[in-house]
Amino acid sequence: MTDDDRLDLDDFKLPPEMVRERPVGVPQRIKKRQRQFVQLPLGLVDQVARHSRDKTLAVLCHLLNLEWKQGGPIKVPNGFLAKLGIGRGAKSRALSKLARLGIISVERRGRKSPIVTITHSSHIADEIAGINTGKGSPESLPVPVGGGADK
Repeated sequence: MTDDDRLDLDDFKLPPEMVRERPVGVPQRIKKRQRQFVQLPLGLVDQVARHSRDKTLAVLCHLLNLEWKQGGPIKVPNGFLAKLGIGRGAKSRALSKLARLGIISVERRGRKSPIVTITHSSHIADEIAGINTGKGSPESLPVPVGGGADK
Protein backbone atom coordinates (compact mmCIF):
# COMPACT_ATOMS: atom_id res chain seq x y z
CA MET A 1 0.00 0.00 0.00
CA THR A 2 1.44 3.34 -1.00
CA ASP A 3 1.02 6.67 0.74
CA ASP A 4 -1.39 7.81 -2.00
CA ASP A 5 -3.78 4.89 -1.27
CA ARG A 6 -4.28 5.74 2.43
CA LEU A 7 -7.41 7.50 3.55
CA ASP A 8 -6.88 10.82 5.27
CA LEU A 9 -9.69 11.47 7.76
CA ASP A 10 -9.06 15.22 7.63
CA ASP A 11 -10.41 15.16 4.07
CA PHE A 12 -13.83 14.14 5.44
CA LYS A 13 -14.18 16.84 8.13
CA LEU A 14 -16.62 19.65 7.53
CA PRO A 15 -15.21 23.16 7.60
CA PRO A 16 -16.23 25.09 10.76
CA GLU A 17 -18.54 27.44 8.83
CA MET A 18 -20.66 24.50 7.66
CA VAL A 19 -21.23 23.05 11.14
CA ARG A 20 -24.59 24.12 12.54
CA GLU A 21 -25.03 24.63 16.24
CA ARG A 22 -28.06 23.94 18.36
CA PRO A 23 -28.76 24.61 22.02
CA VAL A 24 -28.60 21.73 24.45
CA GLY A 25 -32.08 20.64 25.53
CA VAL A 26 -33.20 18.71 28.56
CA PRO A 27 -33.40 14.99 27.70
CA GLN A 28 -36.85 13.38 27.92
CA ARG A 29 -35.77 10.98 30.69
CA ILE A 30 -34.85 13.92 32.92
CA LYS A 31 -38.15 15.67 32.21
CA LYS A 32 -39.96 12.45 33.09
CA ARG A 33 -37.97 12.17 36.36
CA GLN A 34 -39.32 15.55 37.47
CA ARG A 35 -42.85 14.11 37.56
CA GLN A 36 -41.98 10.92 39.45
CA PHE A 37 -42.48 10.45 43.18
CA VAL A 38 -41.91 7.89 45.89
CA GLN A 39 -44.34 6.61 48.49
CA LEU A 40 -42.52 6.29 51.77
CA PRO A 41 -43.96 5.13 55.10
CA LEU A 42 -43.43 7.84 57.71
CA GLY A 43 -42.63 5.12 60.25
CA LEU A 44 -39.60 4.25 58.17
CA VAL A 45 -38.59 7.93 57.98
CA ASP A 46 -38.92 8.17 61.78
CA GLN A 47 -36.77 5.09 62.27
CA VAL A 48 -34.03 6.46 60.01
CA ALA A 49 -34.22 9.87 61.72
CA ARG A 50 -33.70 8.33 65.16
CA HIS A 51 -30.53 6.55 64.01
CA SER A 52 -29.08 9.34 61.88
CA ARG A 53 -27.22 12.51 62.78
CA ASP A 54 -28.59 14.60 59.92
CA LYS A 55 -32.34 15.07 60.35
CA THR A 56 -32.88 17.10 57.16
CA LEU A 57 -34.49 14.36 55.10
CA ALA A 58 -36.84 13.40 57.94
CA VAL A 59 -37.90 17.02 58.39
CA LEU A 60 -38.48 17.38 54.64
CA CYS A 61 -40.57 14.18 54.50
CA HIS A 62 -42.77 15.36 57.36
CA LEU A 63 -43.12 18.83 55.82
CA LEU A 64 -44.20 17.31 52.51
CA ASN A 65 -46.70 15.09 54.32
CA LEU A 66 -48.15 18.05 56.24
CA GLU A 67 -48.37 20.13 53.09
CA TRP A 68 -50.21 17.31 51.36
CA LYS A 69 -52.66 17.00 54.28
CA GLN A 70 -53.16 20.69 55.09
CA GLY A 71 -51.99 22.58 52.03
CA GLY A 72 -50.50 26.05 52.17
CA PRO A 73 -47.92 27.34 54.63
CA ILE A 74 -47.05 25.03 57.52
CA LYS A 75 -46.34 25.96 61.14
CA VAL A 76 -43.49 23.82 62.46
CA PRO A 77 -43.63 23.59 66.28
CA ASN A 78 -40.82 21.96 68.27
CA GLY A 79 -43.15 19.52 70.06
CA PHE A 80 -44.26 17.75 66.90
CA LEU A 81 -40.73 16.99 65.72
CA ALA A 82 -39.50 16.27 69.26
CA LYS A 83 -41.82 13.25 69.31
CA LEU A 84 -39.87 11.99 66.30
CA GLY A 85 -36.50 12.43 67.99
CA ILE A 86 -35.70 15.74 66.28
CA GLY A 87 -34.72 18.46 68.76
CA ARG A 88 -35.17 22.19 68.21
CA GLY A 89 -31.52 22.67 67.22
CA ALA A 90 -31.71 19.89 64.62
CA LYS A 91 -35.00 21.32 63.36
CA SER A 92 -33.45 24.75 62.96
CA ARG A 93 -30.40 23.38 61.12
CA ALA A 94 -32.59 21.26 58.85
CA LEU A 95 -34.88 24.19 57.98
CA SER A 96 -31.87 26.41 57.29
CA LYS A 97 -30.32 23.77 55.04
CA LEU A 98 -33.55 23.23 53.11
CA ALA A 99 -33.97 27.00 52.72
CA ARG A 100 -30.38 27.37 51.43
CA LEU A 101 -31.09 24.65 48.87
CA GLY A 102 -34.21 26.54 47.76
CA ILE A 103 -36.60 23.72 48.59
CA ILE A 104 -38.52 25.74 51.17
CA SER A 105 -38.88 29.32 52.31
CA VAL A 106 -38.95 29.96 56.04
CA GLU A 107 -40.63 32.85 57.82
CA ARG A 108 -38.99 33.08 61.23
CA ARG A 109 -41.12 34.89 63.80
CA GLY A 110 -39.00 35.43 66.88
CA ARG A 111 -39.98 33.01 69.62
CA LYS A 112 -42.95 31.63 67.66
CA SER A 113 -42.94 28.53 65.47
CA PRO A 114 -41.52 29.21 62.00
CA ILE A 115 -43.86 29.13 59.04
CA VAL A 116 -42.60 27.08 56.10
CA THR A 117 -43.70 27.25 52.48
CA ILE A 118 -42.53 24.51 50.12
CA THR A 119 -41.42 25.78 46.72
CA HIS A 120 -42.49 23.55 43.85
CA SER A 121 -39.73 24.20 41.33
CA SER A 122 -38.55 21.17 39.41
CA HIS A 123 -35.23 22.78 38.44
CA ILE A 124 -34.37 22.99 42.15
CA ALA A 125 -34.76 19.23 42.42
CA ASP A 126 -32.49 18.79 39.42
CA GLU A 127 -29.82 21.05 40.94
CA ILE A 128 -29.92 19.03 44.15
CA ALA A 129 -29.58 15.80 42.19
CA GLY A 130 -26.66 17.30 40.25
CA ILE A 131 -28.46 17.25 36.91
CA ASN A 132 -27.50 20.06 34.55
CA THR A 133 -30.62 21.49 32.97
CA GLY A 134 -28.70 24.03 30.90
CA LYS A 135 -30.35 27.06 32.51
CA GLY A 136 -27.81 29.85 32.74
CA SER A 137 -24.72 27.70 33.15
CA PRO A 138 -21.61 27.51 30.94
CA GLU A 139 -22.64 24.00 29.95
CA SER A 140 -25.69 25.45 28.19
CA LEU A 141 -23.60 26.75 25.31
CA PRO A 142 -24.53 25.49 21.86
CA VAL A 143 -23.13 22.09 20.89
CA PRO A 144 -22.31 21.13 17.30
CA VAL A 145 -24.85 18.84 15.63
CA GLY A 146 -23.89 15.23 16.28
CA GLY A 147 -22.07 16.19 19.48
CA GLY A 148 -23.91 13.50 21.43
CA ALA A 149 -25.66 15.85 23.85
CA ASP A 150 -28.96 13.93 23.77
CA LYS A 151 -27.53 10.50 24.47
